[in-house]
Amino acid sequence: MSIQNESPSDRAKRVAKIKNSLDTIRQSINIDILTDEEGYIKAALEESFKAAQNGTYGIGAVVVDAKSKEIKGRGHNKLNDSQDPAFFVLHAEIDALRNYFSNNDRNVEDVVVYTTLEPCPMCAIALLNAGVKRVVAGASDRSGQLISHPNDLSPFWKEIMGKVDHRLFKGQPEFGKACKDIFELSRIGLDEMIAG
Repeated sequence: MSIQNESPSDRAKRVAKIKNSLDTIRQSINIDILTDEEGYIKAALEESFKAAQNGTYGIGAVVVDAKSKEIKGRGHNKLNDSQDPAFFVLHAEIDALRNYFSNNDRNVEDVVVYTTLEPCPMCAIALLNAGVKRVVAGASDRSGQLISHPNDLSPFWKEIMGKVDHRLFKGQPEFGKACKDIFELSRIGLDEMIAG
């Protein structure tokens, strides 16, 4: 059964199972004293929970104004985005940028994008083309690897990625683990649906 053909009762069961797992993950990161960066990753995680609960890959992102330290845009993966039918899955980083641009000018000189998972190549290029120069990823991803494995990149990608400050999150390990867990949990659920 594909996700598009999923019955309301099957979807409710799947969402309930994911929600229970998400609650467990939320408890693991329920920490009161946070650095700014941990707070931003936690905000991105909250976005990733929304994605997973809505039946897509649990990835979230926030756009932060580095000067004011305020979150200016939020986003998470979305299925069948009605605003843009070209995207079957609208990626979190692009959703966060859309949200940022809808409420702010196009100047991204002083923004940092915090995302729960290292950006895929499409999102990395979209961020670069938008002018974003700094990205912090909560966890590495084997399909992205633009941050976690820079030495494995082709000369083309090394040149492109050399123009930006991309790095993995270096705060409390619970946050990085939660970023990876929420993605893996939702990915497994979706893969089962697609295969079934």
